[in-house]
Amino acid sequence: MARQSDETKLLAIGLLNYADDEGYFFAEPAMVRASLRPLDEDSTIVRRSFERLSEMGYLETIQHHTHGLLGRVVSFSNHQRVDRANKSKIKALWEVSPIVERSTNNRRTIVEQSPLEGKGKEQGTGKEIGEAFETFWKVWPKKKAREDARKAFSKVKVPVEDLVKAVEASISTPDWQKDGGKYIPHAATWLNGKRWQDETTTSTSRQMTADDRAEQERRKAACDKAAREQAEELHRMLEEANRPPCAPGELEEIFEE
Repeated sequence: MARQSDETKLLAIGLLNYADDEGYFFAEPAMVRASLRPLDEDSTIVRRSFERLSEMGYLETIQHHTHGLLGRVVSFSNHQRVDRANKSKIKALWEVSPIVERSTNNRRTIVEQSPLEGKGKEQGTGKEIGEAFETFWKVWPKKKAREDARKAFSKVKVPVEDLVKAVEASISTPDWQKDGGKYIPHAATWLNGKRWQDETTTSTSRQMTADDRAEQERRKAACDKAAREQAEELHRMLEEANRPPCAPGELEEIFEE
């Protein structure tokens, strides 16, 4: 582990907290990136780190037929001690899953499961469309209406890597994260509407904008208050300076009172 890159080391540590109490986790790179490295501009960091951690035997992944890529930190109990651990629900999926391929010390497996498969190629026909769709479907977070999504996907003339990047960016947006992903559209709706062209704003950047706006309003209010107080003080000083002097008999009247 000492010879690995900082990105790989940090991901290894992050997975110990991301995984459940028995070391299992949903391992789709886009989902892991959204949870552990949401501000990364390079969408391939998680995938490449997965490859390295798999090669050194730190983690293992399998492809589940309905739940996508599942992961397991191989020696989880050696790295993390959990009091009153909850039983893993993902482990049950792992044990009953028909094994497509396991990825211990097998770089080829991870690359084939990567969301960047088919990089730079537009959808073709037949087998090419099928393979590109599987790449897209792996990163799509809402696994519903698959056949409708496949039909819509076959009409799209955009490189699959561009679609994957757009999905990864959208996963971190407030609309898609709200209420546990309740407002994530079906893939067919997203594809038919060419939603990959939408501009996305992450929850972090949107919150920063709101905070900045609130801070600007606070500063403006403070400046306005200070300006009013200065104007009032200046007005009082001018009135005192312009007040006429007392007549000779007025001082005696003041003291007599």
